[in-house]
Amino acid sequence: MSIWASEVKELEKLYESFKGHLPELEKELGRLIKADDENMILLYSRRCLEVIISDLCKCELNRDRGTEQSGHHG
Repeated sequence: MSIWASEVKELEKLYESFKGHLPELEKELGRLIKADDENMILLYSRRCLEVIISDLCKCELNRDRGTEQSGHHG
C-alpha cells in the first residue's frame, strides 16, 4: 500500500534488526510487511503486538500474559 510506504520502510528496518533474535516477532513482522489487504494488515499488526506483550510479560514480569491470544481459540 503506497500510502504506508514510509511506515513499511521503518518496519523493514525493525525486521532486519530483529532477524535471528526474536523468531516469533520476525515471523509476524515479515507477514505484516508483505500484507496488502487491510484486514490482514490489522491481523498481523495485532499478532506483532501480542508477541511483544507476551515477551515483555515473560521477561520483565516473570509471568504469563494471562489472556488468550488471537487465533488460539479452544
